[in-house]
Amino acid sequence: MALQSYLWYSFLIQDFLGCYKYSKKWVNLFHEHPGMIKLNPVFFLNGYQNLLEALFFIKQHDKFKQTLTSLTSLITIINIIKLNETSMLKSLLPKGMTISEPACRRQANVTF
Repeated sequence: MALQSYLWYSFLIQDFLGCYKYSKKWVNLFHEHPGMIKLNPVFFLNGYQNLLEALFFIKQHDKFKQTLTSLTSLITIINIIKLNETSMLKSLLPKGMTISEPACRRQANVTF
C-alpha cells in the first residue's frame, strides 16, 4: 500500500504534517469502503492509531479528541452489530444446538 509507505517515510523524517495527511487518507479509504473494516481490522485500527499519533505531534488537540470519540463510537457500533449477528445465527439453529467459538480463540483465550 503506497499510503503506508509514504506515512512511514513521513514518520521517519519527522514530517508530522505529512503523517497527518497520509494517515487521514488511510482512514478515509476505510470509511469509503466500510466492508474492508471487517476484512482488515488490524489495518483499520493501525490507520486510526497513526492518525491519532500525528494529531498529537502537530498539537491538534480538538481534532485528536474528535477522532478518538469517533473511533470509540465506531467500535461500539461494530460490537453491537456483532452481537446482533450472533443472536440472529442462534435463532436459526435447530433447538438444542449451540454456536461454539473457534478452537484457536479458545486456546489463546482471546475475546473480541
